[in-house]
Order: sequence, then structure tokens, then C-alpha cells
Amino acid sequence: MKKLFLFFSALILAFIISTPAQSSSLKKNMIEGVKFLDTIAEVEWYKVEGKSLIIGWKGIPKFFPHTNRKAAMRANIATRREIHVWAVRHTQRNWHVGSGKSYICFVSAINGRVKQGNCKR
Repeated sequence: MKKLFLFFSALILAFIISTPAQSSSLKKNMIEGVKFLDTIAEVEWYKVEGKSLIIGWKGIPKFFPHTNRKAAMRANIATRREIHVWAVRHTQRNWHVGSGKSYICFVSAINGRVKQGNCKR
């Protein structure tokens, strides 16, 4: 009985330690995948929240839908997880998923392809 308790204790401890590390590497990989956003003048900022990438846009450029789709696909490939990209105005820095506040559009990608979204081409 004591061995069983020690086994489960070790298992729970290993899970607790690995979870923050996994979320940290998910964030790091996602940011590495979307570094191309740094070269786009209209992108004021971007941040990672869970499995979502939130992009703060200052103006809507001609290539806006393409860039959101590209960010979703690259973040998906970098993390190997389903990713949601949310486009918001640059003034909405405190915006977060599920807040009920307005956003410009969203795109989801899985397996290196866009799954759904409402960013018009």
C-alpha cells in the first residue's frame, strides 16, 4: 500500500512540474513561428493566451486576411496544436478570449491548414 501511495505521489508531482514547462514551450514555439509579424508595420503588438494568438492591428492593410491565415498556419506548424488567431485593434491590448468584447476577425488552423475563420479574403 505504501509503494502504491509513493508511486501515485511521484506521478502527480511529475505532472505538476511538467505542465508549466509544456505551456511555456507552447508559447515559445508559437512566438518563434510567427516572428514574421515583426516585419509588418501595421502589427503593433501580438501576444499568446493559451492556444490563441492575439494580434493588435494599427490599420487594416491590403494583405490583412492573408497575414492572419499565415500566422495561424505557422503557429500551428510550430506547436503541432490547433491554434486560434484573433485580430483586434491595437488599442485593445487588454482584450482576451471570451471577454465578449469586439474583435476584427479570427482564424483557426490545424494540421497546417486553415480550418475555419471569418477573415474575408
